[in-house]
Amino acid sequence: MLRVPPVGDIRSDTGCALTLAAALFALGYLVIPARTNDGLWPWFKMSPDAVQYLAMTTRQPADVPFRYRILVPLLASLLPVPPDTGLRIVNYTSLAVTYIVWFKLLMALAFNRYLASLSIFATFTSLGHLLIYQNPYLTDSFAFMWLSFIFYSAIQNNSMLFLLSSIAGVLTRETCLFGLPIFTTRRKVFTALIACVASIMLTMLVLFAGIPALQTSVETPYFSSAPGYLLGYAAKLYFTFGFMWIPLIAGSIIAYCDNSPNSRYVVRMFLLLTAAALTTSAIATDTTRMYSVIQVVSPALYAYYLQRVGKFGLILLPLMSLNIILGIPNRILWSHTEGLTELEEWYHRLNLLIIAHQVMGFLLASLLFVRFFREFIPSLCDTAAFPRNILQKWLR
Repeated sequence: MLRVPPVGDIRSDTGCALTLAAALFALGYLVIPARTNDGLWPWFKMSPDAVQYLAMTTRQPADVPFRYRILVPLLASLLPVPPDTGLRIVNYTSLAVTYIVWFKLLMALAFNRYLASLSIFATFTSLGHLLIYQNPYLTDSFAFMWLSFIFYSAIQNNSMLFLLSSIAGVLTRETCLFGLPIFTTRRKVFTALIACVASIMLTMLVLFAGIPALQTSVETPYFSSAPGYLLGYAAKLYFTFGFMWIPLIAGSIIAYCDNSPNSRYVVRMFLLLTAAALTTSAIATDTTRMYSVIQVVSPALYAYYLQRVGKFGLILLPLMSLNIILGIPNRILWSHTEGLTELEEWYHRLNLLIIAHQVMGFLLASLLFVRFFREFIPSLCDTAAFPRNILQKWLR
């Protein structure tokens, strides 16, 4: 049973969540320049995906699968502002709401405000998240907001919130389908409700989005077994979270071994979103963006990790902060953005700094992992028990 905090605590938590959301949004908005129609360099001009959503905002036809992601362009078109400004407003609003939902979710998981704030900041500094500020015309942030609501509704056992979030999420982006099974173990009428919603959404995907999308990519498949492609795929996968993959995986181990009532939802959501990332990255061109969907559950996983390592986790704070400066073109290092056409060029120009930063972060995170997580290794090494245990954790 969830602890119901006093009214004063609720108000304090809300105030803290609002303050955190405002601070993170201001930081991202001020430090990371967004793309524009008249961007100075190619990297700062509108992306092809953004052009599709801009067309939808002005009631023009768009290609598959963009034309079925109707909610964000629809909301942007209702605002009395130019189309690009409308898309930015919708995306920026969804980012602020997502921060508040993450904070409330971590409070529901019984983490304190300090851990919640630090864990959300850790997610904010990831490349996958910072890219939203760089290209605030897509549907990613709005989809992540609905996935966060789906996650939160599971923790709070709120069926109406789940139903509304599921419908809105799939109308935003088909990736939200992967969040629906988090309710698969609910019983009686609720199980039937979820099964019905999932079936409707799955049918929508197959009939209206999935099949045409696959047909358009037959001649030029995105996934390849060529060594060059696989190397690039691995690099983009790594830099989605960088050295913070270590705390992410460590947090999933703690959640798996934890016996608290809600830890199973954290484990499920991590597995579901990992499946979403693996699936979408096989048919999409932007690997980093596809894996960034895991950020929906990363605040919870980071909170488990930071709670375990205690004050030693603060060692990683300066390195996490450097992700904002080194991970993506920004106003602080503006002189290095001249003539920038793609993100890879940024990493080539700052290669020594980025390598040193990642190696240091990787080593520190690994040392903390080894020091504090020895007791979890024997149970995970029982290969015979592991599949059975994880299945039981899903179904219990």
